[in-house]
Amino acid sequence: MEKITKLLCIACLTFSAASLLSAELYRPNRFVEFGVEATAGVSNNMWGIEDILTETLKIDLQEIADNLPDGGLTFDYLADANVFLNLNIGKNRGQNFRLSFFTGVSGSGYVNLEKEFFEILASGFSIGENKSFTLSGYADLFVNIGASFHTTLFKKYGITITPTYVVPIVYVDDATASVSFSTTADGQMKAEAKAPLTVYSALGLKKFIDNDFSASDITGEISNILSNGGFDLTLEVERPVLKRLDMGVFTRIPIVPGTLHHKMTRTFYAYASEENLLDDLLNGNSRNRHLKYDKGETEYSEDASKSTFRPFRLGVEGAWRPFGAWCTFRPTLNLAVAHPYSSNAIAYPEYALDAQVTLFNILGLNVGTAYENRVFVQRLGFMLNARVLQLDVKALFRSASFVNSFSYAGAGVCLGVRMGF
Repeated sequence: MEKITKLLCIACLTFSAASLLSAELYRPNRFVEFGVEATAGVSNNMWGIEDILTETLKIDLQEIADNLPDGGLTFDYLADANVFLNLNIGKNRGQNFRLSFFTGVSGSGYVNLEKEFFEILASGFSIGENKSFTLSGYADLFVNIGASFHTTLFKKYGITITPTYVVPIVYVDDATASVSFSTTADGQMKAEAKAPLTVYSALGLKKFIDNDFSASDITGEISNILSNGGFDLTLEVERPVLKRLDMGVFTRIPIVPGTLHHKMTRTFYAYASEENLLDDLLNGNSRNRHLKYDKGETEYSEDASKSTFRPFRLGVEGAWRPFGAWCTFRPTLNLAVAHPYSSNAIAYPEYALDAQVTLFNILGLNVGTAYENRVFVQRLGFMLNARVLQLDVKALFRSASFVNSFSYAGAGVCLGVRMGF
């Protein structure tokens, strides 16, 4: 991680020392446009679609245990949708004015099963042995409202400022279920499981759980929900460093956290045991089995105070047009920190490399590879621009494993519509 940070700093310094020229990384097609974009995807880091859709489905537990990454089996998802209105004035370099208003929702999450679970299934138990594994998960949902302003200063620098008001709706963190197994010399086997679940929400969940809510319950809480939002600020400075290469330095800084005041907590339990197993196997005597399942009382709190931030980001991006505006390569490298300003902050690198080819700015093809939100993504897109109407469609192939992102271990789609003149 230290090496990645040094590379980012070197890239930023190189950018600052470049010759003072004007730039714009993303050039619009319309003066005024209204648009909608939506992205959704799911994936896992182990199985591709060809492993499942076969004539004969083979399940080899030992092979799964041997091939599974050390981090275990992970299923993840994402969902984003945005509505925006853009005003673009000035096409000449150094005379640009861009103003955008946007709002949308974004959500993500995952479930992770430790590798030990499959090792237990594959190898079984020895007498007097204890084994355990965990199942963990995370989920969030935000509403975003913001505006973006872009212009040029001194006919040299492109400056973009994007303040965003972020309202958390649902947040589930550190949801970890633990399962333990043990055996004794007399043939007794025990298994115990405990799964505490804590959900923070913008609305009190009791009425929803009890199926005793109405539309007025939601509309009456909208002002309270909006007042609990947080704030982050995205800044970018861009300009050419070569004749056909524009580069930018960007950062997204969480400033004020969003807060969730409603909390629901519930714990689930399970216990199983089997006695006289060896006596049954050796002498044919009956064995005793016990199975118990329980769930604790659901506890609600209306005065919780859970603070949430979107991830911090710092990086560089570029737009290289070696043959002209019809062919653009877009590299991106940045450092992200999930759960910033907290004890469970997680720093990780992100990158992207996309290539876009357009024909008379009417038909376009986009291919790219990326590592975003700790998931590898391969994407293939198509663009149709009929001046007043533009359609963008991208197919996404996703996985927490780089190799499996090419084997349909996960999929997604990105759809966009822009209208204007």
